[in-house]
Amino acid sequence: MASNPNTALYQNLSLCVYIGNTTTIENDTLFDYCSQFGTVVTHSFNKEKFCDFHIIEFADLKSLESFLKTNDHKINAIKLDIKFYKNILTNNDALNIERKFFVGPILHKNDITQIMLFYKKQDSTVYYQLSKQNEQEYLLLQFANRQTVSMILEQQKIPILNEHRKCHIYKPTHPKQFVNKIISMKNKHNQIHIHGLTNNITDIMLIDYFHKRVPVIACHILLNNPKCAVMEFNDEKTVRKILETSNIYLQGINLVLSKASRSLASLLSSSTDDSDDENIKTTVISQPILSSLQTQNLAPVPTTQVMSQDIIQQLLLAMFNPIQPVNRIEPEYISPPEINESGWMSPPRTIVSDYPTIEPVPVRLPSHPRATTMSISMDPEYRPETSDVDIKPFNKVPSNNILQFVEQFDNELDQIKNEYLSKFSKDRTTIEREINQLINEERQTLNRLDRYLNDRRKRVEKRHNKKRRHSSPSSSD
Repeated sequence: MASNPNTALYQNLSLCVYIGNTTTIENDTLFDYCSQFGTVVTHSFNKEKFCDFHIIEFADLKSLESFLKTNDHKINAIKLDIKFYKNILTNNDALNIERKFFVGPILHKNDITQIMLFYKKQDSTVYYQLSKQNEQEYLLLQFANRQTVSMILEQQKIPILNEHRKCHIYKPTHPKQFVNKIISMKNKHNQIHIHGLTNNITDIMLIDYFHKRVPVIACHILLNNPKCAVMEFNDEKTVRKILETSNIYLQGINLVLSKASRSLASLLSSSTDDSDDENIKTTVISQPILSSLQTQNLAPVPTTQVMSQDIIQQLLLAMFNPIQPVNRIEPEYISPPEINESGWMSPPRTIVSDYPTIEPVPVRLPSHPRATTMSISMDPEYRPETSDVDIKPFNKVPSNNILQFVEQFDNELDQIKNEYLSKFSKDRTTIEREINQLINEERQTLNRLDRYLNDRRKRVEKRHNKKRRHSSPSSSD
């Protein structure tokens, strides 16, 4: 059936198939084989170094089911490892690629013999395939289990070849590392849009942020609108869970989340900026009402559109960095912000914090009993005496310290959790191995005890039969 090898992106991940053991198979050969089962929409991608799999997308569900129903797929006597691609994300299915690694480069035929002799001491069933990577040949070794591969990679067991040349081992690319590079073009039901991005926020940051909470399929930042990104998840239930929070805080920026109303294909084909996905709901904060005295001394504050997180940030900034008067000693009275239906109004956005603080001047009253405070302050001949006062400098506290602390605490907590889970899995494997060893030893002990009892019973029966035979002639006499 027909195939299209020039499509740039995957249209529907639900129709994609993971095909392993393809390092020695040409692309055209694999495409021709898959086309026998139905219409193939071939999405070419730059095959990474040390990659041993392909991802093929079929045009419809019938072709996909026809391909998956076949139990044994072979090309050039190579058995293919077939998996439904989306299941790799949520399930921990055992893949053949987890029992493999690359070793090389191979410069002489004698290198293959030395490498195989070295690794057959670790696993006698190991076999290899010769794979070409960037004009250099490597051996792709496959072992019987994943434990042997993990032990070799951790301990860096590498053979030394002729001329004291040491080869290198490379872990193959895992399909879960490739999954975040593709995204559905037409399926919008499992996607959300993230608005308000900056140049400092990348797709990797977004994937890391959401992957701590739910499994992520893919992420794509629009080229025609770099302030918007498309994120894809497993199902609509996950999307609803994510959209329970209308905005997130990342890299000091408020990002707004919304349900995808258009597919990625239509977004890429559209170059206008007035799409439905860019109509972001914002909270309008009016200018606070100031007193007449304050209106004469302060510049008007423009009306701004900010999010609730900006309100918190401004309140923290006003609390930690109070405004100091510049030209007057007497403080000006500022009326408190009025309360409307949406909450507290925004504090003044123009904050003067670069001026030094004014130290209050202590005034000594004169001895004249009729002198008043006004006469003292207005007397040109009066010279007030100052006293040394220990005034400590005011250290300005950054307004985003609390938010950074919360984000850092969350990251450290996730790191501790991951380390604990990793250690728990290793300890669990060790405990299971020791328990199995104890069970085998107990079983062997029981078998030996059973044989001993059987032998003893046979000897007793034999002795008893002898006594009975000897006793029978004597009784006849």
